[in-house]
Amino acid sequence: MSAWDDFIVRHKVEDVVPGIVTSVTDGFATVDLGGVEGRISAQDVAWSHGPCFPFVGSHIHSAIISFDHEAERVGITGDIGRSWAVWKDAESRFPPGSRHRAVVRVRLTYGVFAAVAPGIEGLILEKEVRKLPALCGLPRFPVEHEPVEVDVVVESINPRKMQLSLVLPPDAEVLPPRLTPPPVE
Repeated sequence: MSAWDDFIVRHKVEDVVPGIVTSVTDGFATVDLGGVEGRISAQDVAWSHGPCFPFVGSHIHSAIISFDHEAERVGITGDIGRSWAVWKDAESRFPPGSRHRAVVRVRLTYGVFAAVAPGIEGLILEKEVRKLPALCGLPRFPVEHEPVEVDVVVESINPRKMQLSLVLPPDAEVLPPRLTPPPVE
């Protein structure tokens, strides 16, 4: 039995598995899960990036979020502290078309990741970011400098994959940070 066949027999989505980080890029991080490749998405890399993000050679524990049988690769979350429970009611709290204030977490070449609530962050694609010049000039990790907030509209949400696509409304502007964080609903 191959390593892949053995892995998929023993594991299911939401299982937490140990692994060793083998590479980190802007697009994803690769983790060796014992002979099977795990990939942490750009969203999780961005959310977890910074001084606490595991470096190459780190031993980590990740939750399985998907299986790519064709590529024999596993989609994993980079932070098992990122709770499935947070996303359980996310679709009702953040339906497509709804408007929210989001905290910008990281600026990458392909867009900006912004949190609409603790543990729930989404991607604003670069084509959207260019509509608002104040976002274009942000440092890579604005949250480490001075928090930046922006109004966003939910374009789509996939709670199962913990993915949120955001767009800027026509009247979007970069906002000063709130003195107190928004309440968790």
